[in-house]
Amino acid sequence: MRNMKKISAHGIICGECNYSNSFHELEVGTQELECAECASIIVFDYNVKMLNGDKSYRDPEWLTEQYVVESRTIASIAFECAVSPMTIWGWLAKHGIETRSRGRR
Repeated sequence: MRNMKKISAHGIICGECNYSNSFHELEVGTQELECAECASIIVFDYNVKMLNGDKSYRDPEWLTEQYVVESRTIASIAFECAVSPMTIWGWLAKHGIETRSRGRR
């Protein structure tokens, strides 16, 4: 049974018309939402890590694994941890992990 805790969210962008939809009281997990502008279905996944603020990026071994070994982008790591890319960039610098140039994996 999935977690039924409700959350608030704003600015979920429709992939069809780029309309910024506002939804309130979303359930944790995957759900289908209807765009208010074009009525297309938006599949939205809200996970518990986003709610709890995953702080794995503070661990140098975990961050090295994700960024260097798995070649993940700063943006994808930031999204997973529900922080800004600048936060991840700062922790990469703090841990002495060399960053790649922009646009290169």
